[in-house]
Amino acid sequence: MTKSQTILFITPNFPPVVSAGVHRTVRFVRYLPEYGWQPVVLAFDPGTTSDTASALDIPADLAVHRVARKGQAPRPASQPKGTRSAAAASSELVRKPNGVLRTLKDVARNTLDLLTETPDKHVDWNAPALSEARRMVDQYQPQAIYTSGPPHSVHLIGRKLKLQTGLPWIADFRDPWARRPWGDKPANPWGQRLYPWYERRCISAADCVILNTERMAADFRSHYPNLPSEKFLCIPNACDPALADRIDGLLSGSQPLASDGTITLCHAGSLYRQRDPRPLIEALTEAPSVRFEQTGSCAEQFDVAGFAARHGVSERVQVSPPVPHAEILERMAAADVQVLLQPGTDLQIPGKLFEMILFRKPILALCDEGETADLVRKYRLGVVASPTDPAAIAAAIKELSAPGADNADQPGWDQARDDFDARKLTGTLAEIIDGVTAGRQARNTQTMTTPLTDTSVEQVC
Repeated sequence: MTKSQTILFITPNFPPVVSAGVHRTVRFVRYLPEYGWQPVVLAFDPGTTSDTASALDIPADLAVHRVARKGQAPRPASQPKGTRSAAAASSELVRKPNGVLRTLKDVARNTLDLLTETPDKHVDWNAPALSEARRMVDQYQPQAIYTSGPPHSVHLIGRKLKLQTGLPWIADFRDPWARRPWGDKPANPWGQRLYPWYERRCISAADCVILNTERMAADFRSHYPNLPSEKFLCIPNACDPALADRIDGLLSGSQPLASDGTITLCHAGSLYRQRDPRPLIEALTEAPSVRFEQTGSCAEQFDVAGFAARHGVSERVQVSPPVPHAEILERMAAADVQVLLQPGTDLQIPGKLFEMILFRKPILALCDEGETADLVRKYRLGVVASPTDPAAIAAAIKELSAPGADNADQPGWDQARDDFDARKLTGTLAEIIDGVTAGRQARNTQTMTTPLTDTSVEQVC
């Protein structure tokens, strides 16, 4: 076998930080060496505020460099993004100004957000990360650069590093950036107007843009008709063979069906913004033998306990805070039905779905029509229902809890495992890296005009 070549992975979230997208990156770095590519990783330094520890296995010989962010402290792990505590919200209502004062405060806040959180609140990591990335290029002499977002500000580092070194750059978009189907966020309204400009600069500079669904790839091709369509490629999220063995062991010792015939629905993950559990909880009123377990952060705006009490289902609704990944797997193995909540987009498939496939348990997919619904139906993994329609959800629950509804032996599970095998899909990434590096020579890093000590944000953008 030929000697491995090196690729620099720049991915802010990496274990022990466990958040969306981490599993995808870990699978790539684990299996790429089998295809002749050795990753070296640049990531956030989580300090003492990292999320719950996970069961992810990181290769022992993987070089990981960590750089701390400047400024804003990480969000506490117990509070999902986009939420505030009840006390903070109440305090704001009391102190909320009116008239001219309110307008001035809005202008001041929006200006501050524009200057400090554009294109996102993680941009304060870019300058120190770019400096460390340059040092890593000098130390490891990689043949290519890979960035993974969100946070999409990481792609600004990839763009700048490509321009400075001449190395080919692959940008992996796990979520949309400029054209977000779920709409704008309330914070930083002025900065969001610049997203198309940032995205266009990054897309134009990248040698290859990877999207994780075919619909998302088609969206990018359509939006950038002047660029070669083959620049936009799809590598979906995947089922990890290493995790499959662990899950099979859990399933061999689990007894999911309760002695009283109660069916347990399990949702593992955060609930926030449009991921609203209340229609599902309301549907329980029509399914007396079904209980719902939520593990993970839940936005206070949903008032799950109060909502369940008002509908008379409190005893059948359990909400638990985030737990280690190993414990999440145990709870998923003990459940009868997996719940997938993915509203507001037809472009995306949540990474959690590919983990669910490994359990071979019926999936209640609460999602709009699109990529997620298509996949569940194609492989006959469960039932799709509107995430906002309690009656439709109740009907789906009834279908999944009917005698003989357990579909663990149907061939779709094996086909899905094979089609989304992480090792095979990493091979696809390796082929892309081979393609962008063929015949390319990096610029001499010793002739870079920007000093290594320059950490200004302007140098990153």
